[in-house]
Amino acid sequence: KLFGDYEEIVSDGNTVSREIPDYSNEWFPGEAIDRVWNYEVVGIWQTSEETQADVYALKPGDFKATDVNNDGALVDLDDKQFIGYRQPRYRLGFRNDITFLKNFSATMFIRADLGHLSEFEDALHYGGADTYDRRNTIGLPYWTSANPINDYARLNTNLSVFGGGLMIYKPSSFLRVQDLSLSYTFPHNIMERLKLKSAKVYISGRNIITISKWPGWDPESGNTPMPKIYTMGINFSL
Repeated sequence: KLFGDYEEIVSDGNTVSREIPDYSNEWFPGEAIDRVWNYEVVGIWQTSEETQADVYALKPGDFKATDVNNDGALVDLDDKQFIGYRQPRYRLGFRNDITFLKNFSATMFIRADLGHLSEFEDALHYGGADTYDRRNTIGLPYWTSANPINDYARLNTNLSVFGGGLMIYKPSSFLRVQDLSLSYTFPHNIMERLKLKSAKVYISGRNIITISKWPGWDPESGNTPMPKIYTMGINFSL
């Protein structure tokens, strides 16, 4: 629930009363606060669909969105839908410590965030006065008549017809091998020769592998690169 303000709307031919959503913050009574409310982008208008695209003042290469009430216009209050969630619906973690061949040990930690979407503003190909709307900052593919893809629009795509604005969301679920380490503990006979109480060498890595469909730098941080870190060392006591 929100502020206690109600309105009457017509739904399936019936007049019903409902609590008024907070559209500016995209908060909706009865829905999770991280609900994504946006146009459902179903592809890109292709050259063979020029006539249909013209109904919405769009051209081949522009984003194609679902017209919910089929009235030939893209109006936010009529055509935006709940298309997903911003926060992971599932968080998983798995850790394993093993010892093998007596003196070797390994530790692995795998984690996953699943079932959510994130804004991918780069897909809109925003430009400026100095770029003439041709900026392509992270090497994304883009639609042309010779490259009629169905997931990214042309570089100077028309966004003005989308009432309330359009944002592109991409799946940001991921599975990551976050930590992996391998160590070797020297046996007692070698330590006695070296006059050491204990000695161990190790190598470890962090953020080694990330599996995701996210098209940007990193699905967890958004468009901030996630560095891979490798460490080697030796621990010993006299």
